[in-house]
Amino acid sequence: MSGQTEFTGAILDAAQAVPEGLIDPQGRSAGRRFNVYRNNVAVSLTDALGTAFPVEKKLIGAQNFDALAGYSCANIPPPRP
Repeated sequence: MSGQTEFTGAILDAAQAVPEGLIDPQGRSAGRRFNVYRNNVAVSLTDALGTAFPVEKKLIGAQNFDALAGYSCANIPPPRP
């Protein structure tokens, strides 16, 4: 698996480990920083889906929509940035 593929997979799936080789400025594992980045990506993708499908979000409620968006982002990632 390439580094980019591993990184993308780990960004979209919180169950995956932080990719090897990611370090912070002090040379330590960047696990906490990576988790913040992972969360920001998930929130932005969820927001993008909410913007694209406002009626669906209103019909099923924000909490249900966010859960479905999280599933969608992890299992059917966007094909491009």
